[in-house]
Amino acid sequence: MQSSGPPSATWFVQGEKPRSSSFIPAPPRAEAPSLVAAPPASSDRLVATHELTEFAVRTVPVRVDVEAGGGRVFLAANPEEVTLAVGEGIEWDFRYVGGADVVVDELVIEFEKPSPFTQSTFRSRRPGTARPHRQLSGPVHKNAAGKRVRYSIRAISPFKTEMAAAMPWITVTV
Repeated sequence: MQSSGPPSATWFVQGEKPRSSSFIPAPPRAEAPSLVAAPPASSDRLVATHELTEFAVRTVPVRVDVEAGGGRVFLAANPEEVTLAVGEGIEWDFRYVGGADVVVDELVIEFEKPSPFTQSTFRSRRPGTARPHRQLSGPVHKNAAGKRVRYSIRAISPFKTEMAAAMPWITVTV
C-alpha cells in the first residue's frame, strides 16, 4: 500500500475547498463571566466614619534588629539617620533574632525633651506571637523644624535592667 499524501485521520473530509471571499465569519462571542469585572458589593460603596476623620501620617520605616548571642543582646537601627518633614512620622519595625524575644521584655524609645513628637517615650512590649511588631511615632511637630535630634532605643530585661542601647538620629526639615 502506498500513500498519496500527508497522513490524515479518516474523519477529516478529504477535498474540502477553501472558503469563498464572500464568507463572513461569525461575530466574536461574549467574554466569559469570570473575565468581566463584577460590580462592587453594596458594602464596598459605603465609607466608614474612621476613613473620613482619621488623619493619615506618612511614615518612614526604621528597622530595629534585636539580636541575642553569646549571652549578650545587640540593637541595630537601620537606617541610623532619618530625615523627616513636618507632619511625617517614624514606623519602627522590630525584628527579633537568635532568641532575643525570650530575653528582652520591652523596647523603650526615648527622646530628650522637648520631643519632636507628641510624646517623648514610646514603649513596645514583647510581641508574643505577633512578630515582627511595629511602633508608630505620630507626626513631627512644627516647632522641631530645622533640628537634628538624637534619641535612644533601649532593650529592657524582665528585671527592668538595660541590656542594650542604640542611638540613632532624626533630622527634621521644613
